[in-house]
Amino acid sequence: MNLPFAKESDLCAVLERRLERLLGQSSPDQNSRTLRQRSVGQVIPDFVYVRADQGAQTDRIRRLSSVESSIVAALWSGEPLRPDVIARKLYSRAERVAPRLRLLEKRGVLKSLRDGKFCLRSDLSWWSVHVIAVEAKLRRWREALQQAVSYLDFADQAYVALPAAVVDRNNGLVAAAETARVGIIAVHESDLTLMREAPCQVARSADRVWLLSRTVGINDRSAPLQASPAPRPISGTRLTTRVDDSSMCVG
Repeated sequence: MNLPFAKESDLCAVLERRLERLLGQSSPDQNSRTLRQRSVGQVIPDFVYVRADQGAQTDRIRRLSSVESSIVAALWSGEPLRPDVIARKLYSRAERVAPRLRLLEKRGVLKSLRDGKFCLRSDLSWWSVHVIAVEAKLRRWREALQQAVSYLDFADQAYVALPAAVVDRNNGLVAAAETARVGIIAVHESDLTLMREAPCQVARSADRVWLLSRTVGINDRSAPLQASPAPRPISGTRLTTRVDDSSMCVG
């Protein structure tokens, strides 16, 4: 099989130039970035695209630690929990978790209740944020699918990006991607084609909390509340921002 790419980095170069055209914003009110090989938890996707349905603002709660993100994820369901219950969910001890709870309360993320339980503040609002993770491979599409599935821990959609010839010549790829709930991007010599759009899901993991806190952030108590509709698919969007590895990340 003759491929137009000598190395995986050549394929990624096309993705870097064209991915925003495929995933880009659909409104000037949106703010988006595509991060290249940014680690999220224990994985490093080739690309992570983050799109927020508001413009960039600075009055956001940011830079939650891994432990703090885990606490927020444990409380994301809305059910108030005691510190010992939160600690068990984190495989930790209450005396280690308690200082983090107080810090999150001070920062305006949590609220303590009279019965000793904690919950997320009712006036907190994650922006309507859409996260897409992409894994690129020259030939090993099964391995790419496995890695893309792992990205669904924090992403609303996950994709494999493969040379168009690999997509065309592997009849089992589409069925396997459908089973895995992963989309397919065919990479040509200088362009991309969306072969299968990934279904949307809602991830509520600690890794997602951590990623959002270091990209778009969450509103503080003085910020206006915003509705958070369900994630929207990427079809029909247009290019309005550039690929940028670090300008949306806060360390």
